[in-house]
Amino acid sequence: MVTGAAIGPSSRSSRKECGSGKITNTAGSCKSKGHLWAGTAAAVTISTLLIISGSAPPTVAFPAGMKSAPSAGSKPGPKEPRELRELRDPHSFEALVHEPEKGQPGQQLPLLLYLHGAGEQAGGLRDILSEGATGTPPVELAKGSALSILADRFVVVAPHTSRGWRPEAVGKFLDFLLDSSSSGLQLDPRRLYSTGHSMGGAGALMAAAATRRFAAVVPVAPSGAPKPADLRGIPVWAFHGRNDIIVPSQVSEQLLEALRRSEPSDDARLTLYDDAPAPVGWPDYLGHASTIPAYAMPELYDWLLSHQLPKAAPEDRDLSGDT
Repeated sequence: MVTGAAIGPSSRSSRKECGSGKITNTAGSCKSKGHLWAGTAAAVTISTLLIISGSAPPTVAFPAGMKSAPSAGSKPGPKEPRELRELRDPHSFEALVHEPEKGQPGQQLPLLLYLHGAGEQAGGLRDILSEGATGTPPVELAKGSALSILADRFVVVAPHTSRGWRPEAVGKFLDFLLDSSSSGLQLDPRRLYSTGHSMGGAGALMAAAATRRFAAVVPVAPSGAPKPADLRGIPVWAFHGRNDIIVPSQVSEQLLEALRRSEPSDDARLTLYDDAPAPVGWPDYLGHASTIPAYAMPELYDWLLSHQLPKAAPEDRDLSGDT
């Protein structure tokens, strides 16, 4: 098992490049991607498991054609805080929206739909930007500290709910967003991605499974998940703190193991952090802010952009789960 100190700034001098299907630990040695670990009722195997701790950056087993070196996304994002505009669909949600400044007129852009956690339910729309949500895409964009690959290449929409995330409501909101005459957004329907934290991580998974309209999904410390068969064919990259005392990491571990066993060809990944922090202002929620390191990985956004839906309509995809 890869062990080490708490997550900190990268120390590139300690990094050792490993071959395909390997990960790098903080001591610079290589481990097989078929790494086993205990912590659930039985040891499980994840096809692309990353346990990140210490200061060394991860080496990821990327799909063919992708580079493992950090991209331009590792550069700082906008220097000044950005005001996220408000958008309201009278039939579903109100939301905060970020649009890249350099988009071409009429250009269809990828969407990253971020679903917040239960801690941001009570107050209202601007609670999405509370200090407890530090590290999430809307917060980092508003602060001016988001990675440039996120700020410059994605439309980011963060809806607000006070009643949890229902897949049918998310589907209605997606219809609204894709109607440019209503939302004012120019979105590429083949490059829609869902992500979220805790309750929102579960919501992102449920919405992806129910709508079949997302090209990939990124749950961070998800508090639940649909049946693995319902996620068949949808790339998933989950992030979780092994020290999360609010939502045990077994939720993500068991989901990813089930996905790997049910459809080994699917792109199913899990990144675990030995020492994930607590959310800002919530010291008793130790390990629950895996959002902070997860959304700061440029490789994540490269991975998202490597996936898109086929040209066939989403409803033509196999929803049965049958082989």
